[in-house]
Parts: sequence; structure tokens; C-alpha cells
Amino acid sequence: MRALAGALAKELLPVGGRPLIVHGLRDLAAAGVEEALVVVSPDKPELARALGSRVDGVALTYVEQHEPLGVGDAIALAEPFAAGEPFFCWLPDNLWSGAGAGAPSASAQLAAARARRPDATFVGLIELPPAELARYGSAGFVETTRLDGDPGEVRIDRVLPKGSKPTAAVPLLKGFPLDLYQPDVFDRIRRERAALRAAAAARELDDTPILAELAREGRLVGVVLRDGRLFDCGIPEGYRGAVAALGE
Repeated sequence: MRALAGALAKELLPVGGRPLIVHGLRDLAAAGVEEALVVVSPDKPELARALGSRVDGVALTYVEQHEPLGVGDAIALAEPFAAGEPFFCWLPDNLWSGAGAGAPSASAQLAAARARRPDATFVGLIELPPAELARYGSAGFVETTRLDGDPGEVRIDRVLPKGSKPTAAVPLLKGFPLDLYQPDVFDRIRRERAALRAAAAARELDDTPILAELAREGRLVGVVLRDGRLFDCGIPEGYRGAVAALGE
């Protein structure tokens, strides 16, 4: 199993005695990941210096995203690395803290779901109390239908546009920035890029249209993560919460 992690300077912020991105790499390692590709900005060489070539048994390779052209563009850089296999994609300004020593990692929960539905693409989901919405970013909310079998797995029917939050959905489910993609995602990215060029639209290639397409096809499965807590450290409230819970 392989993994893709995107990184910016904030991924080196300290939480619980280690850089934020290291928490994500350790989570992936607990799911059996042995190799990870870290996508970096060319003006942030400190990331490779801080991490080196290996973290917790995960061998690291680095690739530059020369311009900040979106998550979809970053994923496209991983095609040679993925080598035709399914792969994880983790945006490591988010942190998953397990509820205890025996709690499964977020990545392990997605890997277990893939064993049951090997042809699907998976998105980690968290269930939010409405009162906690301010602690999380405004992207990634979904509408779902329960699936037969494991009660924590749902079919994602619709990925809401960025900035949209459901007003009446119960439970309130938001995508955790951890996905488990099939290798056909690269063809989907190429089609989306071509459509943007044909429309003379903005150059940024987001992952949301890709996930929305998979949802329309009935091929996107959400895994409601249990036995832990998400900290969205990409926003100040989330980072402060992580430091309060885990220390700096």
C-alpha cells in the first residue's frame, strides 16, 4: 500500500512533540503503508530537511508542485509513484488522534473498508455536532445513504460545493482529508483538466469535481471514522484545539 501526502510550511507546526505531518505519516504506517510521496512547494526546502528519507518505517520520496494549482494537480503528480495501484491521499494539515492505544488509525479504517468493497473509492468522514461547525473548514460536506453491511460505511450521493454546509442533514457528515483512490483517478483528472482548458476556466484543479463525479456514478463510499477525534489544523481554532489536547 502506498500513500500521497501534500505539504506546506504549516505541516511542520508542532503538535504533541512532533511536526503535524508526522502524525499523518504515523497513521498511514499503522495501516501498513511502507512508501509515501510528499508533494512540496519548491520554496519550502525545510520540509525535506525536517523529515529526511524515512518516518516510522515509511520511506519518503519528494516531488515538487511548481505552482499551487490545487489538490487535483498535486494528485496527478503521483501517477508514476502509484504505479497502477490504489493509494491513500492525506492532506496533513489535519490530525487524527485515536481514542486510546488500541484504537485503529484513520487509514486502517479505510483499508478495512476496501477489503469489503475493493472496487470503490473511499473518503474518511467525521460526524459533527452542529455546535462544533465553527471548528472546521467549510469544505467537504456530503449527503449520504446508509449501505448494507458495516454501519460505518455510507454511499456518498452528493459532494457539496466548497463553502456550502448542510442545514438539516442528520447526521452531519464532513469529509476528513484522507482518501483511498483507485488508479482510474488519473484519467479523471486528465478529463477535468481538459474541460477546464476548453472552457478557459481558472487553472486550479481541485479534487472536489473528481469526488463529485465518483458520487454521481455511485462509486464513492464514505467511512465514518470512529474511536478518535479530528483536528483541522488548517484553521486557527483547530490548531489551538490540537495543542490543547495533545500539547505542543
